[in-house]
Amino acid sequence: MKKHFSKSTFIIQIMNKILLIISCFLLNNLSAKNIQFPSKGTGKSKSNATVFLSVGYVTKQYDGSEFTTILDSTQIMRDSLGNVLEQNTFQQYFTGAWLNITKTIYTYNAINDMVEEVNKAFNFVLFQPLNVSRTQRNIDAQHRIIDATYSTWNLPTNAWRNSEKTQNSFAGNNLNTSISQTWDTLANSWQNSRKFNYTFNNNNQIITQTTFNFTNNNWVNFQKIDSVIWLNNTDVNVPESFIVFNWDGANNVWQKFEKYTYHKTGFDKPLKEENFTWNGNAWVGSMKTEYTYNLQQSETFKTVKIWNASLNDYVANSDLGKNYDNDNKLITDSTFYYDATGGLTNGSRHGYAYTQNNLLLHDTMSTYNLGVNEFIIDARKTYYYQPFISNKIITYQQQLVKVQIQPNPVVDNTVFSTSNNSIGLISIYNSSGVIVKEIKLNGAKISTDLSSLAAGIYMVKFVSLNGKLYFNKFVKQ
Repeated sequence: MKKHFSKSTFIIQIMNKILLIISCFLLNNLSAKNIQFPSKGTGKSKSNATVFLSVGYVTKQYDGSEFTTILDSTQIMRDSLGNVLEQNTFQQYFTGAWLNITKTIYTYNAINDMVEEVNKAFNFVLFQPLNVSRTQRNIDAQHRIIDATYSTWNLPTNAWRNSEKTQNSFAGNNLNTSISQTWDTLANSWQNSRKFNYTFNNNNQIITQTTFNFTNNNWVNFQKIDSVIWLNNTDVNVPESFIVFNWDGANNVWQKFEKYTYHKTGFDKPLKEENFTWNGNAWVGSMKTEYTYNLQQSETFKTVKIWNASLNDYVANSDLGKNYDNDNKLITDSTFYYDATGGLTNGSRHGYAYTQNNLLLHDTMSTYNLGVNEFIIDARKTYYYQPFISNKIITYQQQLVKVQIQPNPVVDNTVFSTSNNSIGLISIYNSSGVIVKEIKLNGAKISTDLSSLAAGIYMVKFVSLNGKLYFNKFVKQ
């Protein structure tokens, strides 16, 4: 009997073949036994040094005895210098097909600065990845972002549509002013939205960050980070303290709002960080983070506590414990979350395994089960790498600091952080370029509830207190 194939069946077969090819390529050609770990240091490697950069991962579900079903996979394509050219994420859906859920394409200039980033997402109506958002950056010879334009894909017109623009000006190498603009479709022009002004000390560290909103054709005070005190060690990116002021338009004065303090250890890591709110008469504690370390100065425990006014005491919000092997490599990190009264609600754990050259090979993920009072294994990520030979790779990788977002895609809660523990403001933009949430990152990871956001792709912009701009994106399910 002659077989009849529907269009959807044919697409499913093609997508499965694509995934099979990708998986075979990763598993067979990028064997972890060939991985080498780059030397530690300032990021300036020796001539013709070989480094191994990630080219993707595969996540498999744990069925109680072994890791079997593939949940998702990511493929990273790089050029000969190690620059990421394209990143694809594949997931399996109810149709049984492996779908290219997200795709990001990067373009670089002649001096290896990323000048364009195009994001695509799978469209279930047209059943293919379609353009979603684009970022275009104008970067000068000193690697400074002069301006960045964000646009979204307009499906009816099948063309890019402007959404937001950021224009930066500099005093020397320090960011002086950053202006955000939104696109007015009726006026067909850019309209001012928000402005950030910065001042620096002699060590090129920010001492004030003033934010203005554009209202009634004028820049109006909105918020100010001031009274910034830096540690004597100018290599530390975290200030010792600062105060956030909100503008009181009715009385035409700055009003105290929040205060941050950093308690230092004898080395370049915090002992305690505290946040306070102003009640009109005095500073009242709102949140504090406490740290402990091992003899190698690696963090072993971090607890975040929130002030509970009814209990008149700090209550644990989350605990993070880390274990290391004899070579001080991280083996596990376990996080527990608590409710407003300190009652345990849930937890998660990551277990890490490395190659003989110290590259991460496996990340085994578990969820804490309150009923049995133990961690239950959910899945495992296996990472794959590819060798590159270039002087520029390590240095360039350090320049590409991004806001880290975990988990991504986001369901409800997510954690924002940067790799260098910066202090500053995180702004989250929807696909129309509108700010939907702002969060202050105080030198450590911060967890926030994004359950109120609609499903879609969001852009994240982070402006640190040392004037650096970082970008990333996340998918809200």
